[in-house]
Amino acid sequence: MMNYKFSDIVDFLQREKERPKMLQKMQKDFYIKIANMLKIYKAQIDAYKTDSEEYKETLNALNKLKDDLNKLMNIRIRKIIDIVLLEVDNGLTILSDDYLSDEEKALYNIIKKTLKSYKENVINKLVNGEEIDKYKYYADIIENK
Repeated sequence: MMNYKFSDIVDFLQREKERPKMLQKMQKDFYIKIANMLKIYKAQIDAYKTDSEEYKETLNALNKLKDDLNKLMNIRIRKIIDIVLLEVDNGLTILSDDYLSDEEKALYNIIKKTLKSYKENVINKLVNGEEIDKYKYYADIIENK
């Protein structure tokens, strides 16, 4: 079980930025490990006196970590959406599970299912001059197919 350090998050973020069209492989439990790291930082902050230098340094590090994590997640969400659009438009499966955390895999599946149903039940019907059945669209999203 690999534990992450603050510098690992910064490096991961930098690599995601350097490859705007490609997702890096991510461990399935990546976000769980990051949450554990955040808990450690918070525990350290609670242990320090609020006027101490250690408190200020740890608080700054925690805020930087949160900011970088937010940036990383937003970059990856955009990439996942772009990949899903490409997959749905071309009837392909491009993205391997190896590239997604468990949380991202769930997001990927929800977005793909929603876009696929939208394309089939709204766009294709509209283009073919057929009546749009919004209930079919909603049902496809809600059902476990």
